[in-house]
Formats: sequence, C-alpha cells, structure tokens
Amino acid sequence: MIRKEPKSLGAIIDDMFARTGIMPQYKRQSLAAAWAQVVGPNIAAYTRRAVVADNTLHVYITSPALKEELGYAREALVPRLNSAVGDEIITNIVIH
Repeated sequence: MIRKEPKSLGAIIDDMFARTGIMPQYKRQSLAAAWAQVVGPNIAAYTRRAVVADNTLHVYITSPALKEELGYAREALVPRLNSAVGDEIITNIVIH
C-alpha cells in the first residue's frame, strides 16, 4: 500500500485502537483520568481513586464533607466529564 500523504501519529494510534477494539476501554480510562482535571486540584487531593464500570464513574473520596457536597454536584459533573473525553461514556457518578 503506497501512501501519498503522511498520517499523523495520533491518527495512526486512533486507527489501531479502532481496529483492535480497545477504544472503549481507552475512553473509560481517559474519563477516569480526566476527573482530576474537571474537578480541580483541591478536590483531586481528596480523591483516592476513580474507576468507570458499566457507564458509571465510581469515585472514592476521603473526606465525608466533600463526599456529601459532590453528591449534590453529580448531575452537573456528568456532562463535563463526558465532554472532557469527547464522547458519552458515563451516565451516572457514585461517590464512595
């Protein structure tokens, strides 16, 4: 196969992810990693871990007061996190 125009490295990686079927898992991991960027460093400092399972982001928080406050902000955080990865990955957030 002869190419007349070069492809960017990002396009090559995206094609590889799409062909191998690991793109959904990659996007779930990207969304969990985007948690710290979306909520900021202050909240991220109280976050033990964030995991995506079955269209739900599970976030483990060490502060009970912050856990309560984030419970009220869940509906606003879902679209912000989805837009951070450019796809609708989650529909709910569970704060542990």
